[in-house]
Amino acid sequence: MSDNSTLWTWSQPSADQEGVAGNIANLFKNQEPKKPAIISIIAPDDNATLLAREAIQNSWDAAIERAGDSRLPELEISFCFTELNGSDKERLATNLGLNEMHDRAMAAGGWKEVGFAQKEVVQTLGNSATPLRVLKVTEKGTTGMYGPWQLVKSRMYFALITVGYTLKEQGGAGGSYGYGKAGLLSASATRTVIAYSCFAERPDDPGVTRRLMGMNYWKPHGLNGEEFTGWGRFGDQSHGPAAR
Repeated sequence: MSDNSTLWTWSQPSADQEGVAGNIANLFKNQEPKKPAIISIIAPDDNATLLAREAIQNSWDAAIERAGDSRLPELEISFCFTELNGSDKERLATNLGLNEMHDRAMAAGGWKEVGFAQKEVVQTLGNSATPLRVLKVTEKGTTGMYGPWQLVKSRMYFALITVGYTLKEQGGAGGSYGYGKAGLLSASATRTVIAYSCFAERPDDPGVTRRLMGMNYWKPHGLNGEEFTGWGRFGDQSHGPAAR
């Protein structure tokens, strides 16, 4: 069954599928991450530490896979905060369905009911004078999130949708797929991630070198007499996965 969303599609519980709640940011709840060496001098808060640790680990794992390829640049990761105002803020809110997310959260009982970290971000969407803060994490020198979607071999699928898959076999690689996004989400006010990846064309996925996917990781919630798991996908899913 589906709701009336236009840019976001929300999954519902089913006895025929495995059940995983969307609020996976709780995987790191009450965890106090280590802040060693120079980081301890002016220590960032726990959410910022988790964000940096998990994002860097994921990029490092992908860079290890391409180690020795002289055609690639060295691993490089940047974290850039941008504040959007006026028409820029309105354009992003429209393109990503932020107002739609706001309306859904309010209809489901409020920002706490769906698991937002902060209420301010949804309360100020209609105020063009209040900036919207966006974090953009960019990596270079890695594999990108390649792999055919239809055969469930996509790195983007494993990174954004699964929890606990262990496919990282390279020496020095981190843990299982899925936990990294919990670290990213700990720093997201609306528990939202939009991923865009470029990668080399592969024989098992001909003609594909780009993918974009957005996910919301909210608490399970009820709306209009129906129950939802909290997992929300960006894009029209009526004709198949938008990430194809």
